[in-house]
Amino acid sequence: MTQRTTRWRCQTHVRYAPDVADLTDPHELERLRRSVAMLTPGVLALRREDALQLLAEVQRLRERGQRVSADLRQALADLERQVAQLEE
Repeated sequence: MTQRTTRWRCQTHVRYAPDVADLTDPHELERLRRSVAMLTPGVLALRREDALQLLAEVQRLRERGQRVSADLRQALADLERQVAQLEE
């Protein structure tokens, strides 16, 4: 008679729910990054390293988007000043 062994594995899952996580908040992104960093390296599905790389890219893109937005606001303000000067 053979003995059957059952192995229980505890896995940590990081879930993203659009109505829960605010990816425009840098603190929320950092919280997600830290959660993924706690995953066991080499976990199947999305590997820990891939998830960390994706979150880093999201952070870079968010920061770049904020810089572009600020530059556009500044350009618009400059343009509005120029138009106001021409109208005087």
